[in-house]
Amino acid sequence: QTIVQQFLVVTKLKDRKKLNDSPFGLDALMYGMRNDKNRALVEDYARLIELTGVTWTRDRVYFDNYVKKDGNNFTFSMPHTAVTGNLVNDKGINVIMAMNLQPSLLRENDYGEVIPTNLFDVYYFWKQLAEEYDGVVNCWEIQNEIDLGGGGSDKDGADVYSSMFKAAALGIMDSDTVNEVFISLFG
Repeated sequence: QTIVQQFLVVTKLKDRKKLNDSPFGLDALMYGMRNDKNRALVEDYARLIELTGVTWTRDRVYFDNYVKKDGNNFTFSMPHTAVTGNLVNDKGINVIMAMNLQPSLLRENDYGEVIPTNLFDVYYFWKQLAEEYDGVVNCWEIQNEIDLGGGGSDKDGADVYSSMFKAAALGIMDSDTVNEVFISLFG
């Protein structure tokens, strides 16, 4: 059995110049430590992110188990998003939330295989999601790693991609939030 110990040597936070924005970010994937069993690890990890000096961190969200739909209304129960987002927000770090795969409930027909084609649902979904997590998530990354399989297919044409991205971005921009929008073209 191998024991690995690592450490980080940095200037104390109180002795550093505070940056309002940094050109650097960190793809932290805090989602992987989201459960209550790892709560102490998540808090330590948030502190480690703070020590790096970045002002932005990137996380992931998977929707299918956490989203319900009733007409044009969506409800979200994503406790990991609130926990991880609040931990780093409390340290002055902004969160970019990358969305891995579109929720299956947004797919209604077989024109596109993976990318949603009901643009009204896409619009309302992203608008309500941005409003629900305003202050926890600062930027939404629409889609993630569409080039790695599962995020798209050969049945999803360019028109499907661009229409879905536009509907999602408009929903976020029309939300009563200050959320930013980022479209991931590749991973």
